[in-house]
Amino acid sequence: MSAIDLPMIKLPAPAPKSRRAKHEVLWVDDDPNLTAAYARRLLRRSFHVTPASDGMQGYWLTLMNRPDVIVTDLRMPRWEGQDLLECLQENQATAGIPTIVLSGYANQAKGYGLAAKNVVAVLQKPVDFKVLEAVLRRCVS
Repeated sequence: MSAIDLPMIKLPAPAPKSRRAKHEVLWVDDDPNLTAAYARRLLRRSFHVTPASDGMQGYWLTLMNRPDVIVTDLRMPRWEGQDLLECLQENQATAGIPTIVLSGYANQAKGYGLAAKNVVAVLQKPVDFKVLEAVLRRCVS
């Protein structure tokens, strides 16, 4: 067998963290307005938020950037949050990342066996910001 020469693929550089940010959060949600609103508030609390619009993009960004914590919705187009959680759990490199589910269907989500997928909290949308911040701090401490 001979080796096949493959072209080098340049991956995009990770987004630079703000000087004030100490913790990296990957936010996976198909609502860009919600994501932007929380990202602005969290930046003031030393969290840098990288947005992803669905589970597939979230998984890719997790592999590239290795966030400290992941916040994900469950219901999204293309890859849903459940798909993301399963892939994260199956990969040794990502299985230990604490994950928070933020969903409008939080009561239904609690029956999905999420604790086995490293989900540390299931929060109902809209979530009180102080509750979200407290859970995030618990994840990164």
